[in-house]
Parts: sequence; structure tokens; C-alpha cells
Amino acid sequence: MTRPSQDSFPVVGMDAVVFAVGNAKQAAHYYSTAFGMRRIAYRGPETGCPHEAAHVLESGSARFVFRGPARPGTRLGMRVAAHGDGVTDRSRSARPRRPTATRSRTAPAAWRRRTWPRTTTARS
Repeated sequence: MTRPSQDSFPVVGMDAVVFAVGNAKQAAHYYSTAFGMRRIAYRGPETGCPHEAAHVLESGSARFVFRGPARPGTRLGMRVAAHGDGVTDRSRSARPRRPTATRSRTAPAAWRRRTWPRTTTARS
């Protein structure tokens, strides 16, 4: 195991873990009842997102997001059908590293465009 001072990507905190589940409402209810997590947000067909339902639960500084398909045939629904329930994404905080910032300022603009393309649409 590397020491924190030698770690090239030192993680200092966690923001959220995103789960893809078959039934987001049931998963959110289970976690809030069994583990005392607090439901803080919801997105779904009632709020204008016809493809999926997402429940955000919070426990201390950690957040769990449970995403489930609102109807069959969606990308998320096919993923859950093929792989079952599981983690699809996680969000971490890390200390900024000076070499990365130096490289982004000194590297050609083409390198930056190729690495971080700009998009005008939000990710789902």
C-alpha cells in the first residue's frame, strides 16, 4: 500500500455512489428504513424524467443514488436486465495536483480538446 504522500491520486472524500437497480423506490425505502438514511431528492416521471426514477439518500456526508428504469426497453433497464443491480458510478474528491495544473496550462489546446470535449447537453 502506498503512503498518502506518494499517492498520485489522493482521495480525500466521497460524495455519492450511484446504483442501478430494478426497483428504485423499493431500494430507497429499504435503505432508509433499515439503515436510517434520509431521502433528500427524487427524479422520475412525475418530475419530467420519463425514462427513469432516481432517489437520493443521505447518511452523514455520503449520498447514495438509486436509479431504476421507469419502463422496459430503456438503456438503464437493459443494463439492469443484463447485469443485475450494482454500482454504476461513484463521485470522489481529491486534492489538486500541481503537475496536472501545470500541464493543462502549458499543453497545446488540441490536447485539452481531445481529452475533455465540451458538450452542450447534460448527462443523464
